[in-house]
Amino acid sequence: MNYADKVNVFYGSEETVKNIKGNISDSWVYLKGMCGNTHPGATEPFGKVSVCAYSGGYPTGYGNHCVHCSGKVGKFSDVKSMLGFSHVQVYGTGTIGIYSNFCIVSPLYEKTDYCLTPITAEDACPGYYTATAEKTGIKGEVTVFSGIAHHRYHFDGGGILRIDFSNDGLRKEFGKSFYSLPEEFDFKVADENTVTAYLKTHGLKKYFAVRVNKISKTETETENGARVCYIYTEGVCNLKFAVSLKSETDAISQLDNDRYDFDTAKSLCKDEWNKKLSAVEAEFENEKDERLFYTLFYQSLIKPADFSGENYICDEEKFFTDFATMWDIYKTQLPLIFTLYKYESEAISKTFTDLFRRYGFFPNRLLLGSEVEKYDNQARMLMLLSLADAFLRGTAVDTGALDNIEFERPEDGYPSQILDLICASHALEIIKGEKAHTISLKEIYDNRSGLLRTADYYEGGNWNYSFRLLPDMYARIAICGIKKFEDSLDVLFGFKEKTDSQYKDKKTLIDGKPATKNMFEGFNNESDMEAPYNYIYLLKPEKLDMIIKSSMTHLDVDNNGAFPGNCDSGGLSACILWNMLGIFPVSGQNKILLGSPVCKRAVIHLSNGKTAEIINNGSCSPVFFNSENNELRQISVTDFMNGCEIIFGG
Repeated sequence: MNYADKVNVFYGSEETVKNIKGNISDSWVYLKGMCGNTHPGATEPFGKVSVCAYSGGYPTGYGNHCVHCSGKVGKFSDVKSMLGFSHVQVYGTGTIGIYSNFCIVSPLYEKTDYCLTPITAEDACPGYYTATAEKTGIKGEVTVFSGIAHHRYHFDGGGILRIDFSNDGLRKEFGKSFYSLPEEFDFKVADENTVTAYLKTHGLKKYFAVRVNKISKTETETENGARVCYIYTEGVCNLKFAVSLKSETDAISQLDNDRYDFDTAKSLCKDEWNKKLSAVEAEFENEKDERLFYTLFYQSLIKPADFSGENYICDEEKFFTDFATMWDIYKTQLPLIFTLYKYESEAISKTFTDLFRRYGFFPNRLLLGSEVEKYDNQARMLMLLSLADAFLRGTAVDTGALDNIEFERPEDGYPSQILDLICASHALEIIKGEKAHTISLKEIYDNRSGLLRTADYYEGGNWNYSFRLLPDMYARIAICGIKKFEDSLDVLFGFKEKTDSQYKDKKTLIDGKPATKNMFEGFNNESDMEAPYNYIYLLKPEKLDMIIKSSMTHLDVDNNGAFPGNCDSGGLSACILWNMLGIFPVSGQNKILLGSPVCKRAVIHLSNGKTAEIINNGSCSPVFFNSENNELRQISVTDFMNGCEIIFGG
């Protein structure tokens, strides 16, 4: 089946308009900026190169959005515009400080044509993107395969390719946090068809090579501190781009070894997407849900990026980077990868253990920069939970690298960070049989409210972080008792009226209504996206069912505005994908919870070569083979990965 044709690559790239549906979701808080932070650029699954029209817009470099954290999205132009085509964008994240967008290629007739111009005749599908600049009328097409970006430009006669090798980020107007010039830079003409550039940004060296099939003349200039190359060409012009983290020679070698023309590369890239997306054969009642599912699936496979052979932390071959924010992806997206793809699971697992072996800690992100931070104000040791996920799904984990782990207790950290350490300790016990933490849940939860202690939480409030799926949910619920626990959940999701005040500034977030504190964030942010599954432990699956069905009413794959409001590097996209399958992984634990399926049937091709099947006969009551019906509606990861059949409705 041609799964790639079902994907809307524009989904989530425009401003979200939430439609009031008259159901429980109307009470939820959509705290984060109302767009998906995605772009429609050409990329491979887990590709190290992506190519898209570049405007400097927040946060991917595509579109016309200004910097935004919450509420309505500001725009710096009335329509989508472009300066050219850039490479290596972030995907689905907000403000992270490193935006890449290297090597902007702008097709021109005259140097004075270089300016922000509206996009016309834009189109895209997995692995392919095209746009025409209104000012010049020049059509540009881009595709990728095997780490090489292919460009094709249609000039009417002679033309110019302006290449800005030194760009690093978004619009300069956004400030120094979003754009910077390289720390080091060098440029040269390697041969009659190839130019190369070296630059160092965020402490990491990058080497670029660009090859054009027709060059009549090459010029270099310095413009406002940027080093720019002008390549004179004509007619239908083809350009290839390669990036290396090792050397200029390696970047040129990548071009030398590439034997594909544009159309062949485009076809092969689409084949790769079809192969990856075929790992889940899902059937739905209607074609729209099917397209939504495979669009979310596509978004879940953009990041992280496979830079195997380009490892800059050690000498190992396997290496992935562009883990923008672990707290976005450890709950849903990484378990999805570990469930489905063997090589990627092995490479990501090896990257995490190599990071710990080198630095002695697990960072919360790894980008195309050499700086790794020990802690962040949001989370700790989440890579250890992901290693347990990989281990449970049969991926080899370098346990020797995990010797002598120290669980430092954060004195001034959020209570949610202590939950991270409790879950990480449980994960280490799964991997190595070693128990570490001695923290009691009563130290961080209030026994009267049943909530985490009040703190200055990074996103949301203590309500949003209080309903983590912990290793011992019985002990968690016992802190305040079943009735109080359920009452609090009912308030969070809007089953009961919330009496707390609105946010102090009463800032309008959406639909002209000020947001209420500490409500569920509506699959608009990652901090509480697993919270609905707490109802499984209360034996109240009907409430989970209502939440899932209510959230689905806002997901319109035909609208390029996203709902949820963040893709979060695939974290929220994968969350909704799991919800549609009717199963949900509990990160770092040997549990998969059974929810409320949207699909009629799904065949899941597991990373170990086995198959799991989901059959939905129209009821939320689940039965699964080779196991007794479990009131808690859960199955072990081990049973699932051994191949199983889950039937909803008997």
